[in-house]
Amino acid sequence: MTPAPQNTSPLISWPPPRCRDIARVACCGAVLLFVTIGSAIAEPNTRWRINTRGLPWNAHEPPPIERERNDQWVEVDWEQFAQTPGAVVFYVHGNRTPSYLADRRADEIFNALSAEDSQIRFVIWSWPSDRVKGQIRDVRVKAARTEVESRLMAAFLDRLPPDVDLRFISYSYGARIISGAIDRAALPTTIADGDGDDATVGGELATAGVVRQQTSARAVMLAAAIHSHWLRPGQRHETTVPKLDHLLILYNVCDPALKRYRFVERCARPQALGYRGLYVDDHPVLFARVAQQNVSGWVGKTHAEMSYWRSPDLVDSIREALFPGPAITATSPATPNQVAATPAVESSAPANR
Repeated sequence: MTPAPQNTSPLISWPPPRCRDIARVACCGAVLLFVTIGSAIAEPNTRWRINTRGLPWNAHEPPPIERERNDQWVEVDWEQFAQTPGAVVFYVHGNRTPSYLADRRADEIFNALSAEDSQIRFVIWSWPSDRVKGQIRDVRVKAARTEVESRLMAAFLDRLPPDVDLRFISYSYGARIISGAIDRAALPTTIADGDGDDATVGGELATAGVVRQQTSARAVMLAAAIHSHWLRPGQRHETTVPKLDHLLILYNVCDPALKRYRFVERCARPQALGYRGLYVDDHPVLFARVAQQNVSGWVGKTHAEMSYWRSPDLVDSIREALFPGPAITATSPATPNQVAATPAVESSAPANR
């Protein structure tokens, strides 16, 4: 039986589509023409793309960034991106997502998050996730590729101005990419000292004197295809959560693909963060900064990404996590941080991710 939703967030009406090449009628019948990006009046929210699909596995720097102009992607120099105002919002898609589909889904997500009074730089991280022959081989090859993408994204993060606000949206294998990138990047880590106060220490590049002091960093993971313990102390991505002000994990105990996540490794049986959530009650930093919610009542028995974005309640939760109001708390808007035991995994067939 599908559990009843517990989120009581009101349904909302999202802003209309992006205002490039459209006209609106103002009060008193006057017509105001909204012009395209690059003209005298720029859009408050801009779209960018980093396409790593053509990069080899030994690449260490991401390709040039592209900007959307008149429904076309145009390569621009780094200075143009760095000088554009607004928070940087990364969107990282999951596995088996061709380039055209990544752009299409990003378009819907951009429209859901954008507001007329906001100013964001929405960056699509388009990575080589096209289907590889053989289901088990496919998920293992893509798991290995996420390590390359994490390294490339970390290099990009380290080039950003020190005061930029960072936001991360990830789905499925995209969570492995952003988690690894944040862990690798020279972002400051805030830890609790013995007196209960916060102390800030540098990221991996602190020893070289390169420490960024960004205003804030927040992330959302949807159906995260990452080991459920990797974000905990002493594990593979242990510095990821301490470098974030807030992390929202939307997990689904009915996800048929993540139920079979154990096939990602030959000699282990890992469970997915997006299937069981993260245990945080024994660690003060995790407990304070991680909010999580079982969304099976909204999403159901599917691993489809857009099932999350077509729920007004979940979009409301995602927006609050990324762009909080003054009343947001460490555990809002999710259910309590205590994660129930994971249901037994019985199926033996791998699933698409």
